[in-house]
Amino acid sequence: RHCGNHIDPNFDFGKSGTAAWVPCGSGCHGSCLDNKCGYHQSYTEGSSIRGHWFTDDVSIGDMIQRNPPVKAHLGCHDDENRLFYTQRANGIIGISPRGGYNTIVKEIVQSPHVDKNVMAICLAEWGGRW
Repeated sequence: RHCGNHIDPNFDFGKSGTAAWVPCGSGCHGSCLDNKCGYHQSYTEGSSIRGHWFTDDVSIGDMIQRNPPVKAHLGCHDDENRLFYTQRANGIIGISPRGGYNTIVKEIVQSPHVDKNVMAICLAEWGGRW
């Protein structure tokens, strides 16, 4: 593992009762790494991330809203380089419409719980909101 020191603790896969690794094979939109579906992403300035795909139930919002969970594809980094290694923020969220899996945004919008094809993300110095 080559991961940086980030603000929040790493995701503990064992504490989720709904998380499952995406297996290698025809459903894997990446390469097979350590008998799990893997990914690698490099960026122009030299940063890169590598890890494994998994699915888990994700709810967006706070405890008051009680939004129902949506099954989403997520990535668990186990190798971070350059900016990903040194940044304080945890991870990265992909919102591009390209790629093998739907983005978390698309999976939420396509769920039966959302009746509009709209998503807003507020980015702010204090953290922002979905």
